[in-house]
Amino acid sequence: MAAIRRIVVAIGAEHQYQRSVIAGIAQAPSRQREGWELVLAPGLAQRSEPWPLAWRPDGILAWTTCDQAHAALAATAIPFEDLSGGDGRLPNVRTDLPAICRLAIDHLLACGYRQLAIADIPGDPYRIYAGAMAAEAGRRGLELASHPLPWREVGRDPLGQVAGFAAWLAGLPRPIGLLCHAGGQALSAAAACRCAGLEIPDDVGLLTSDDEPLGNLLAAVPLSAVGKPEALVGERLAERLARRLAGRDPGPPEVLAPTGIIARASTELGRLGDPLVVRALDWMAAHLAEPIGVEAVARAAGVSRRALERHFRDVRRTTVLAEIQRLRVARAMVLVEGGATVAAAAAAAGMSSSALYKRFQRQYHGSPAAWAEGVRAPAR
Repeated sequence: MAAIRRIVVAIGAEHQYQRSVIAGIAQAPSRQREGWELVLAPGLAQRSEPWPLAWRPDGILAWTTCDQAHAALAATAIPFEDLSGGDGRLPNVRTDLPAICRLAIDHLLACGYRQLAIADIPGDPYRIYAGAMAAEAGRRGLELASHPLPWREVGRDPLGQVAGFAAWLAGLPRPIGLLCHAGGQALSAAAACRCAGLEIPDDVGLLTSDDEPLGNLLAAVPLSAVGKPEALVGERLAERLARRLAGRDPGPPEVLAPTGIIARASTELGRLGDPLVVRALDWMAAHLAEPIGVEAVARAAGVSRRALERHFRDVRRTTVLAEIQRLRVARAMVLVEGGATVAAAAAAAGMSSSALYKRFQRQYHGSPAAWAEGVRAPAR
């Protein structure tokens, strides 16, 4: 019988994302195949001192909290995979950040929020959220307001962050869609709204990039979120370590597609603004399987093509054709998640299989089938 390998999991469990990653590691085919014994030791992710244990594991799966902790693990010469970024690094397994930002902006605009903002997190690697959101907003000609809300300070003293945040929110145009990196930030944002006399979602729409069930229990209004394939991240991280233990190259970094928007009451503003755009969107959604074009949408909305294009540019910050393509991909995503084949989902959304695949590659750096695997991984 093959010797059992002991693998240290140096990942904290205070957030749902981390717990889901750990669950993915525990359920990973590589772990089951090779019979790993997992030892949870989250404290190692924070240490910068030499190896503290009297025994040496066969491998380490980590989420270090600082560059010094990463360097300390590297100095042990024990095979390891680190899920954290920092010091110029990006995690070797991560969710596609530009895709997260596209989904966030698409959702907030679709809900009727014309103004956008982000609760910024100064310091690497979390600053990249604000940078990616600013890049996507700039590409669409949108302005993005930003306010620093360091997550460590939020965790230590959430009430101490509220006053300045409330003053900032009160000075923004409304209604405004606000992206928060994590549940703790969103809870601080909700408290700041109360202090500023702002209503959620009528004045401020809250969207978080981490879905945290406990945060939803604590929040006065259930929080909308961008879904991530957390369990699949854990599976892929374990597979990379398995390759290292076998003496193989783990391969290039893996970028996984987000699983979609989890819409809840915090962004239920409704599609406000231009009735013409709302009418056009409703008609598009009902005719996606047909070979529709911009002229057909304009006829259904009762305006000229030029007028329709102008309304979409002013209200949605996008083109009619781009909106048709976005709705088709979104429809296909729902069908694939429900178990439909890629071909069937593409046909029902009015696309060819190759067109759907190319769209997924461009937006999410993967195939529709791989995306569906990420959506279903938590259920395995």
